[in-house]
Amino acid sequence: MLVLELEAFVWPKSISDDGEVLLFDSGVFPNRDVGILALDTDQEPEMLVATAADESGGGFSPDGRFFVFNFNETAGFGVYAHEVASGSTFSVSTSSRGGAVARWSRDGTEIYYRPTDGTPGILVAEVTMEPFSASDPVESSDIRVRRLTNFDVTADGQRFLVTTLPVSDITDPATATPRINVILNWFEELKERVPTGR
Repeated sequence: MLVLELEAFVWPKSISDDGEVLLFDSGVFPNRDVGILALDTDQEPEMLVATAADESGGGFSPDGRFFVFNFNETAGFGVYAHEVASGSTFSVSTSSRGGAVARWSRDGTEIYYRPTDGTPGILVAEVTMEPFSASDPVESSDIRVRRLTNFDVTADGQRFLVTTLPVSDITDPATATPRINVILNWFEELKERVPTGR
């Protein structure tokens, strides 16, 4: 079933916990915007954050009142939170390390994100909602997350699921090159490893 069709490219990013609202990116870098669509209704999509800068990567808070997104209003990307009802936007990544790929903790009290200054690590800011405020971020992990790749936080907030760099790329990130591994005849290998008994 077709949910949304626009003239610009559309990238689904987050669905509210109740499954009723979709958050999406529209457009291509460096002019993406963040929009919202109420599912199972006839309402038209609404662009909530749409400026001449690049906004992308939205993610709903657990209660659906806010979402975080990447924003490059200045020289580099930072993480911001947007309140859906009021339209107010708040800075989260207040350090000089920048930020992108933000994730909420399950209880909505923390926002995790990756720095964008080339340094390794995952930063975390504590947040309050009434009114919204974010603490100065601190480093939660020194792991190096692949650029432009997602990570996630477990429900208990104690572990990260991360796509990391190969060891050789970690020791010398300047030489890191993308690669694709192709596995041939994988079905034959699967049959050898998991015999069906037939």
